[in-house]
Amino acid sequence: PLPVWARMLLFVYCEWADRAERELVSLALVGEDPSVTFYCERDPLPRRPTKFVREVVYPLLKRGEVAARDSAFSTRLREFVERVKDGDQQRPCIAFDYDADQRFFNQAYRGFGHGTHPVKPPVDYLDLNTLGVKYAVACERFFHEHPQYAATRHNALTDACVASCAYLATKARQ
Repeated sequence: PLPVWARMLLFVYCEWADRAERELVSLALVGEDPSVTFYCERDPLPRRPTKFVREVVYPLLKRGEVAARDSAFSTRLREFVERVKDGDQQRPCIAFDYDADQRFFNQAYRGFGHGTHPVKPPVDYLDLNTLGVKYAVACERFFHEHPQYAATRHNALTDACVASCAYLATKARQ
């Protein structure tokens, strides 16, 4: 297989409703090229979110066309991954900085336990924590320097965009 830097990187970010990290709210994937984007929110939303999620995350949701029932959510995600894979001729690499994001990606891809898709996602994974503290600092710097992103922090799409920018900034400094 090609090394990670030679493949399509997709930065995943999720929001979830509960402290146990079991109830997905939204999932975003953003490529190094920001025109390569997937974003979906669950419909209906989890009924018992934490206070933080109810007061901070839910108000940032877009709803409308991006809200989908579980089966449609999973179908959209699988179709997106297939389009990216076909266009790149290689398995995309899902970059994450929190284990729950990888778990939620797998859960959404396979169908949330409702008639689960029998095949593992055709992707590889990159743990952004292997970049060390430089990546975390780059994320915080980006939020500090771009107030328009800071205003919507804790929206999965915003956070995935910032992860992509922080990764590129970290790699440029190496």
